[in-house]
Amino acid sequence: MKKSGIYIITVCVLILFTSCKSTQVPSDNFYKSVLLEQYRNKNYDYVIKELDSHTIGDSKEEAGLWYLYGLCKLKTNKVDSAIESFGKTLVYFPDNYELLNNIGVCAFLKKDYLKAMGFFHLSFCENTNYKIAIDNYNCAYYNYSVQNDKSATLKGLGENPIEYNSMGWFYYYLGDMPNAIYYFKKSIKEDPDYQFSYISLGYIYDEQKNYKTALQYLEKAKKIDDTNPDLLNNLGVLYYHLNKKKEAEKSFLAAIDLNNYFPEPYNNLGFMSLDENNLDDAVIYFEKSLELNKQNNHLMAESYAGLAFVCAKKADFEQAKKLKKNAVLCDFKINEINYLENILQWNSSYIEIWKSF
Repeated sequence: MKKSGIYIITVCVLILFTSCKSTQVPSDNFYKSVLLEQYRNKNYDYVIKELDSHTIGDSKEEAGLWYLYGLCKLKTNKVDSAIESFGKTLVYFPDNYELLNNIGVCAFLKKDYLKAMGFFHLSFCENTNYKIAIDNYNCAYYNYSVQNDKSATLKGLGENPIEYNSMGWFYYYLGDMPNAIYYFKKSIKEDPDYQFSYISLGYIYDEQKNYKTALQYLEKAKKIDDTNPDLLNNLGVLYYHLNKKKEAEKSFLAAIDLNNYFPEPYNNLGFMSLDENNLDDAVIYFEKSLELNKQNNHLMAESYAGLAFVCAKKADFEQAKKLKKNAVLCDFKINEINYLENILQWNSSYIEIWKSF
C-alpha cells in the first residue's frame, strides 16, 4: 500500500499556460509563442483579450493555455478566475509543483491561509528542492497565526515549529531516526497545533511498522484538521495494517471525497478489494489509480502489480507476467524483496505470489 509523501513546506511565484468563448484557439506553435512573448513582456491584458476571443478545449494538449490564462488573470488580480483556470490544468497535471504553488498563491491572496498552506505543502512534496514553496508556506503560516492570535508561536530562526520540522526531515534523509523524531517532537512542543509534525511522526513510525504509535500521532493530526487528503490516506494505511478494514475503507473514501484526482487511495482500495477477492472492484480501483497517476512511477508500479495479482487469481498467468513486466519498467525496485517488505509492506502471501510468475 502507498502512503502519501510527507515533508515540509512558503509567497508568490508563477509560470506559464489559459480560457474561453468563440472560435477555437489556433493550434500552430507560432501563435502560442506570440502569446508567451506577450506574457513575458507583461502584456497580460492583451493575452487575456486574445484568449477570451477563442475557445480553449478541455484536453491535455490545451492545458498549457489554461495555465497561461490563469497566470495573466493572477497578474491582473482576478484571483477567482485564475483559480478556475489553474483547476483546468490541475486535472491533467495534478503533481506539478509550480502549478500547486500558484494555486496556493491564489488562496493566500484570498486570505484562505489554511488552504494556501495545504497547496504549498503539496508543492514541496512534489519537489523538495523548490524553496519557493517553503518560503510561501512559512508566510502563509505566519499570516494564519496572526489571524488567529497565535503570532507568539512564531519566534526567531531555528526556534519555530516549521524550522524544527525541517530539521526533523533533514535527519530523516540522513537516516538518523532518533534525531528526526526528537526534532518533530520539539516542533510539536513549540506549537501543539502544528499539524505537519504529527503527520511526520506518523509517517516515520509507520515506516518502522510501529503502527499503534503512528496511529496515535495521525489521529491527533486529524483532530487539528480533518480536511487533509494525504493525512486521511495515510490513516487508512495504518488502519489497514492494524486490521481495521472498515475504518481503512472509510478513510480512503474520505480522502477521495476531498480530492477526486488523488491516485493513492484508489490504489489502496484496490488492494483491499483484492484481499476480499472482489476482483472486479479491484480492477476498477487499480485502473482508476493508473488513469489519475501522471508522474509517480513507484505508485504506478504497485497499481500494475495489483492488476497482475488479479490476473494471477484468475489463473491468467500470461497476462499477469505482462503486467508484472509493466510494473518493473515503472520501478525496478518492485522486484526487490526488501522494498516489498519494508516500503510497500506487502504481506508474505503477496510476495510469494509475486515471485511465482
